Amino acid sequence: MNFIRWEPAIRAMFHGRPLYDASLPITSSRGVVIDPAAVFPLTDDTVPIRDFLDATGYVLLKNVFSEQELTLFRSGAEKLKSMAKEGDNTSWWGKNQRGDAVLTRVIHAAVLAEFNRLYQHPQVKKIEAMLPELKAMSPDEVDGVTVVYKNPAMVAGLSDLPWHRDCGLGGHAVMCPKIICSIYLYDATPAAGALKFLPGSHKASFGFMDANDNAAPTGVTVAAKAGDVSLHYSDVMHCAPPPALGSHEYRISVLLNFDRDFQHHRGQRHYNDVLLGSEDGQIDHLAKAVEKA
Repeated sequence: MNFIRWEPAIRAMFHGRPLYDASLPITSSRGVVIDPAAVFPLTDDTVPIRDFLDATGYVLLKNVFSEQELTLFRSGAEKLKSMAKEGDNTSWWGKNQRGDAVLTRVIHAAVLAEFNRLYQHPQVKKIEAMLPELKAMSPDEVDGVTVVYKNPAMVAGLSDLPWHRDCGLGGHAVMCPKIICSIYLYDATPAAGALKFLPGSHKASFGFMDANDNAAPTGVTVAAKAGDVSLHYSDVMHCAPPPALGSHEYRISVLLNFDRDFQHHRGQRHYNDVLLGSEDGQIDHLAKAVEKA
């Protein structure tokens, strides 16, 4: 872990990639200072959205899906939850404080028609058109459509995530650039486990932060409403803090992916699938993986 903490400095020396500095203002490609907490409607004028996304590494789009659509998606999420079994290699599990096995993610959500056809939804097609260098992942591919379930009082498994990049553990070379699209089925408040981002960190190196590190940065909380959508680059630093006990509803999100037009693997196990190292569907924290090694 001491070596891993030196990773940003090593990258700066060998690749010239700057160290992340949270004190610097975030500016657009035109040199305009950006408010990292700004949000946008998904309109035909996507230039401001793309400028913000390129500068910060993430963006929140408001009121993308209707309440009628959300009702359909919520029903599908519950159906997937009832179908999931520990060790099925299509779902991720963790444990809560009581020792109960808890579902945290289903990675084959496209088995249901309501999720399989999401990439053809007019609003999703508008998002895809905004990302000309990327293409929508096939819904039938592993991780093509994923549903994430946020739970309180988790003590094991990948549910409450410290600061990380989705392309960590060596995934950057085969994944990036990549955009993850999160469709929020319920309000994603801080109490419900809303995501946080470090603005501009996709353009810099930032060290591993332990969950209990008092020096961990605050970041920008993306407080979304049901029907909102967030986009983020897989290599922007973000975290998924634990939700508060007693919250009315916890964050449930449907995740879509937009990748470069590149065959990133050769028909073997998917990058994220390799993380499933145990029969119970739990995924070790990075620190525990190092201990095992």
